[in-house]
Amino acid sequence: MSKYKLEEYHYDGITTLQAFYGNRLSNETKKSNKALWKKILGILEEIKKKQFYSEEDRTHLNNFRKRYYWWRKNN
Repeated sequence: MSKYKLEEYHYDGITTLQAFYGNRLSNETKKSNKALWKKILGILEEIKKKQFYSEEDRTHLNNFRKRYYWWRKNN
């Protein structure tokens, strides 16, 4: 399993994603979406606590980032 070192810019990016998904959570009214935003925030917190991240973590981060960029572009 590949491991990648978290650099300062990774932490900055995760913090940005946490702010975005935290805002989504606080403004959400649909229960299923609230559960999704909480799950995403939990995954981001777990990754942020590590010094290294795995291929699976990398995939999560890339997907969360794509959703963030899509949302910013379309709203």
